[in-house]
Parts: sequence; structure tokens; C-alpha cells
Amino acid sequence: MAETQVLRERQCFYMTPNMIDDMGLSPFAYRLYGHFKRVAGEDGKCWQSTSALATHCCMSIGSVSKAKKELVEKKLIAIENQKGERGFGRDIVTILDVWQANRENCSPSEHISSPHEQYVHLVKSKEEPSKKNPYIAQAASEVKVTNISAPKKQARTPIPEPVKWYRGIIGRYPRKALYHQVIETIGKKRDGPLLRRCYEAWLARGYNPQNMNWLFEWYVSGAIPPMNGKRSEDAELQAIAEAW
Repeated sequence: MAETQVLRERQCFYMTPNMIDDMGLSPFAYRLYGHFKRVAGEDGKCWQSTSALATHCCMSIGSVSKAKKELVEKKLIAIENQKGERGFGRDIVTILDVWQANRENCSPSEHISSPHEQYVHLVKSKEEPSKKNPYIAQAASEVKVTNISAPKKQARTPIPEPVKWYRGIIGRYPRKALYHQVIETIGKKRDGPLLRRCYEAWLARGYNPQNMNWLFEWYVSGAIPPMNGKRSEDAELQAIAEAW
């Protein structure tokens, strides 16, 4: 009962020798061969016209003709041209039996169920290519053995000390395009207290926090200009201290 059920579920199919996939057929020839296998089977014939084949396989008539020629050259099909009563000819296609050749050229890897073992066998066959199956040998020659070990972690570039100072006061790193200016400006003095006073005074005056003139002008000059020309630096620092 179980075998009968399996046979019923697996009706309406055709089998293709594995060597067909290794012969380097063009997509059109491969598609057409599959249709011939479906229509003609192992012992039958295909009587369909070129236009009918083109319609079913979604190919042009010219592509069907070229694909037929390719399959004949590969000795996969035989074509007999039969003329009708009105003198018009049609191709009768017969599938040639290649099962014996397929069995002889069968690679040992096709009897191995594990994908990993198949890969290992294909890599080994690159060193000792099979003389029986040139298609398998060609595929093996194209395999590149790569190191599958875990990639090494790249060491991070250490953050320059002046940039760390900047982040410690501002709370964020400067834009990378300004790294070199920040390093050069802060690195000359390396005065942390002055750097903090300049930034706090800048914020106390309500200036744009994104603007860096407090660093490139005030810190470089070493002095905080009076607010509106009236309040001195000490008075401003006193106001900041009271706010805190």
C-alpha cells in the first residue's frame, strides 16, 4: 500500500542523467532537452513543430533551431526530417540513450550524501582529476580552496590623547574631518583647565555649542574676551561658579 501511494504521488515526471548538467549546454539547449525528455520519454519521439516548441519553451524559433543543432552535436538527440503529403517537412526528435555513458562517468562524490564530503572530494579531484569524466575534472580545476578559519580581528586605531580631552569636556568626539586640527590645537598647550573654562564660558554666553571658535580662538590665545566689552573674564567665571 505504501509503495503504491508513493508511485501515485510521483507521477508526471521525467529523469535526466547527471552528465547533462556537466556538459556545458547553453540555457536554450538545456531547456529544450528537458522538454524533449518530457514529451518523448526514453523510447518515444517528439513530433512537435519548431513553432510549437518555441511557444512552450518561451524561446524564439531561431533559438530552437540552434538548440536542436547543439543537442545533435552533443549526441543527445537524433533528428529525422519527415516530409508530409504536401511536401512540407517536420523534424521527428528521438532521445538517444546516454545512461551507460552517464553511469561510466558518474563521479564518486555523487554517491556521497554529505555536502561536506562532496566538497572535500571535489577539492581532492582538483589534484587528481578524473580521466573518465572531463566535465567533473574541469569543474574541479575551477574550485579555489580558501582558508575557512575565523577572520582575525583588526586592532583598533588608538584615539589620540587631545581628542580624549575634547570628548571629556564636550561629551562627544569632534567630527573626524577636524581631528587633525583638534590634535594640533590642544596638543600645543595641553592645558585642561583652560580648555574647560573656554568651553563653559562659551556656553554661558549662549553661543552655538557646535561652533568651535572657543577652541581655535580663545584657547589658542589663552584668554577669554570680555562679554560685550563690559564684563571681565573673572566676572564671567564668577557667574558660572554661582550657576553651578
